[in-house]
Amino acid sequence: MTFRNRLIAGFSAILLLITIFSAIVYYLGNTLDTKVDNIVNDRYTKVRLGEKILANASQIQNQINLTTLNPSMKAVDQRDLLLLSSQIHEDFTHLDDLTRLTEGKTFLKKARESFSVYEVATQKTTALVNESSGLNDNARLMSVYNLEMVRKAFADDMGQYIDFQEDVMMTTSNNAKASIERSKLIIVGFWLLLVFLALLIGSNVMRGALRSINRISSVMDDFEAGHHGALPRITIEEKDEISDIAVAYNRMADALEERENREKLYQQELETENWIKTNLAEVASIYQDNRDMTALSEKLLSKIVPLVGASCASLYVMDHSSETPMYVRSGTYAWDIRSDAQSSFVHGEGLVGQCAKEAKLLSLRVPENYIRVFSGTGSAQPEHLLLLPICHNTEVIAVLELASFQPVEGGGMTLLSEITNHSLGTSIRNLQYQKHVEQLFSESQTYNEELQVQSEELLQQQEALRSLNERLEEQVKISEMNSRYKSEFLANMSHELRTPLNSILVLAQILRENKDGNMSSKQCEYAETMVMSGNQLLNLINDILDLSKIEAGQMTLLEESFPLQEPIQELNHQFLPMMDRKGLTFNLLMAEELKAMSVSLDKQRLLQILRNLLSNALKFTESGSVTLRVYIHEEDPFTLGFEVTDTGIGISQEHQLGIFEAFRQVESNTSRKFGGTGLGLAISQELASLMGGSITVRSSLHAGSTFLLTLPVEGTYCARLPESAAALEIAPLHVHMSEQTFSILLVDDDMRNIYSLSAVLEEYNYRVICAANGEEALSMLETQEIDLVLMDIMMPDMDGYEAMRVIRQSPVFGKIPIIALTAKAMKEDRDLCIEAGADDYISKPVRLDKLLSIIQVWLPGRNSS
Repeated sequence: MTFRNRLIAGFSAILLLITIFSAIVYYLGNTLDTKVDNIVNDRYTKVRLGEKILANASQIQNQINLTTLNPSMKAVDQRDLLLLSSQIHEDFTHLDDLTRLTEGKTFLKKARESFSVYEVATQKTTALVNESSGLNDNARLMSVYNLEMVRKAFADDMGQYIDFQEDVMMTTSNNAKASIERSKLIIVGFWLLLVFLALLIGSNVMRGALRSINRISSVMDDFEAGHHGALPRITIEEKDEISDIAVAYNRMADALEERENREKLYQQELETENWIKTNLAEVASIYQDNRDMTALSEKLLSKIVPLVGASCASLYVMDHSSETPMYVRSGTYAWDIRSDAQSSFVHGEGLVGQCAKEAKLLSLRVPENYIRVFSGTGSAQPEHLLLLPICHNTEVIAVLELASFQPVEGGGMTLLSEITNHSLGTSIRNLQYQKHVEQLFSESQTYNEELQVQSEELLQQQEALRSLNERLEEQVKISEMNSRYKSEFLANMSHELRTPLNSILVLAQILRENKDGNMSSKQCEYAETMVMSGNQLLNLINDILDLSKIEAGQMTLLEESFPLQEPIQELNHQFLPMMDRKGLTFNLLMAEELKAMSVSLDKQRLLQILRNLLSNALKFTESGSVTLRVYIHEEDPFTLGFEVTDTGIGISQEHQLGIFEAFRQVESNTSRKFGGTGLGLAISQELASLMGGSITVRSSLHAGSTFLLTLPVEGTYCARLPESAAALEIAPLHVHMSEQTFSILLVDDDMRNIYSLSAVLEEYNYRVICAANGEEALSMLETQEIDLVLMDIMMPDMDGYEAMRVIRQSPVFGKIPIIALTAKAMKEDRDLCIEAGADDYISKPVRLDKLLSIIQVWLPGRNSS
């Protein structure tokens, strides 16, 4: 039986004994419980019901006695007597059901018959008592007395029943006590039996288990720590769980022996691998230390042959110097130099050539009289011959031949395989390449000597070029610095010139309007002259800035699509009144197909060029006519021509080449008749070049001049406009007086500008509040209601940029419209103003109509009339 089964059988027997013991205890307890229940619930209930019947019968007697003896009570209450009688009958019925013993039923029947007699007597006595009156009624008293006698007879009979039940109850109680004592003896005896059997079963199970465990323990005690021989095994006598442990131990012993064997094998392989790697490293050092093929071969064979247990060897290396590549012996080990063995082989010749041809190892038995190994003590013939191909990139470049007395196996063969398949081929090919490079190097020495002279000459030329480049770089840096200084100077001068010019033009325009009508015609003429002179000065400043932007490469074009007729009409509106005042005829010729066409050009730069050409024609023509002709170029359909012809003084041939230079004029003497700066044509030519076109001139002295502007346009320039566009005219701007009074904060540090602009704005019903710098402007915004801010940029303490940034950060007045005013007119000025927080931008000198128009655009709730 297995140990598991023995444990199960032992525990099952113990469990069975415990179950039997529990059943006996339960049975005895249940029997005692039944007897106690019989005593308490049966006998006691019967006694209690008998006593209750006696009590109710006594209560009937008491009520009758009380009525008889109490004069105030005239009759007995029949209802109470009926209720008590009814209760007594119910109790008798209940007792009859509970009583099982014959003797008890006899006593109960007798008591019930006595009660029936008593009940009849009660009815008779009650009737007699209720009918008679007075205390001395002898019949009444006698009847009550007789009733009492009947009740006592009933009480005696009922008492016998009660005594019988009490005797039975006492007997049952005594029997229960005796049963309890017997149950105690049974339980103690059975418990002792249970303990004895449990000890017996446990002892049997433990003896079997300990016997098997001791057998295993004795075997394990025989096992020595660090034992490397055969491990002891446990003999299995019977099949149980302890024997499973023995089987597991035997398996463990088998596994340990197998692991020990694997570790020995692994240790041998590891030692072999370390041996191979160590020798490979030593062989690699031979590759590095030798740069000659013969020396490399000799040292390599001296290293390899003893390692693999060979006796003699030779190495054959491919030689490409001859017409047919051959494998030539380059080194030997213990070789018989007196033999007539062949020293070179072609591909496929002999065993060496065949090994190279097949590119695989050849292992052969050496026949008699093939080769002998000599020493001082004698000679012998080796038995084994081994040939190995040495490859580089799948090409056999050498063959290693070994002769040995014993076959090369194990680590020696692995070492040969590693050497021949990897490092040796690469080293041999590197030596061959090195030898070839040395040969080429020797040949190149002659060429190098010839090239050295040429190199020296080139170095001299390079040095000269380097010096020239350095001077050019310095000139470029100087030019860039001058351009930057020039731009900064022109920007600052523009600001300094525009600031006073702004005041002059504003005040001159106010005087020219003569709204009060108190100026004479001469004074109006003076005011007109002031406006004209100021505009001429402004044009001069603009020309200088444009020329500076062009020279600095900062001029940008803004292309837009517009009807070609628009700029032509604008020029007609501008120059026709001036031509009329001078008595000249102004002819405007435009091809019919161009009147409804659109082009993509920089419209403002086109107008600037044509204004310069027309202004020159107007200036240098005393009589006759000026003609502007617009047409499509005859040779190129995507080129527009703008031709300005006048009947003026003309230009001589020698002056025509210089008129497009800056500050060059037709009249260069001090008594010249016609004014001008000489910048217009220079700027126009540069602008035309930026737009991809050109300006040419045809002229002769005293015969007028023709200036031709040609501009390339996109292929879609001829897209037709609606017919109504042909008659498009530019309506003049009318600035209306404001019906509502708005507050404008004017921020400027120049009192001339404050005076002139305040005067103009107040005439248009604006309330002007002035501030000299950014800090004052912020103070005014915090204390007063402001609808719009005119912000100058260049101011002391806090300039306009910083002031606008602070305003935009305010949660109270951060949304107020701001128009930036600046005398600078460089390209980046507008972008800087908008970035700082300005809503719009206008440069000085300020055109009043433009300023008033912008103000109306940005004022809140502005009039649209």
